[in-house]
Amino acid sequence: MDTPPPRGGPLRAAGLRLSSAVRASSYHGGSRWLLRLLGNRLVERWRLRAPPEGTHRLDVGSGTNPRPGYVHVDSDPSAPHLEFLASGHRLPLPDWWADEVNATHMLEHVPPPQIGAFLGEWFRVLRPGGLLELHVPNAARLGEVLARDEPGNAVWAAQNAIFGYWAHPVDAVGPEALDQPPDHKIAFTFRMLEHVLGRSGFTDVRDVTGENPCRHLLDWAPHIPGMCLEVRANRRLED
Repeated sequence: MDTPPPRGGPLRAAGLRLSSAVRASSYHGGSRWLLRLLGNRLVERWRLRAPPEGTHRLDVGSGTNPRPGYVHVDSDPSAPHLEFLASGHRLPLPDWWADEVNATHMLEHVPPPQIGAFLGEWFRVLRPGGLLELHVPNAARLGEVLARDEPGNAVWAAQNAIFGYWAHPVDAVGPEALDQPPDHKIAFTFRMLEHVLGRSGFTDVRDVTGENPCRHLLDWAPHIPGMCLEVRANRRLED
């Protein structure tokens, strides 16, 4: 087995001793870069919410709902609580840096030919045995709603979730409510995720829906229970 790359030396910035996760910024320009991006007050706020010493947890595509206790990555500079401005398939982190990678309702926005590149990058930054957690719309559950072909708001809410029209499920009451450009590129079932994850080197793929619910599952539960599919897998151990 190869020796894992070093995780970085200690840094000091604005009189603060930063946690190990913040010290990883040394791989992307050092502490001065981090301070320029976030400002001293945001660095202090982030430090208090950082993962425990010795753990590195990455939230890819953190968007408008960044997970507390994670290092947040997004390609949108307006995303709140942002540590790294980067695409999910070009992470400014070394090999084996992360203990955990989370992508909550992000992978459905990736064009299908690029899915392998994204999963391969997450595989690269995870340590052997590290955890990947994905949340996506549950195409099998949404397909059941459409297949029933019953009148009511559920069919429009399902269309909203499949295609990504950005409407809240309460507001998806008819076609006129789906008035934003759709931005979902693909709809996943569990078997589809199991297949693409296996091709990228992940093992022990399992459906853990409801164990670590995100706001999507909670917001949609009164309208389409089970709309959110939550899957965990591990990077395979090196030979």
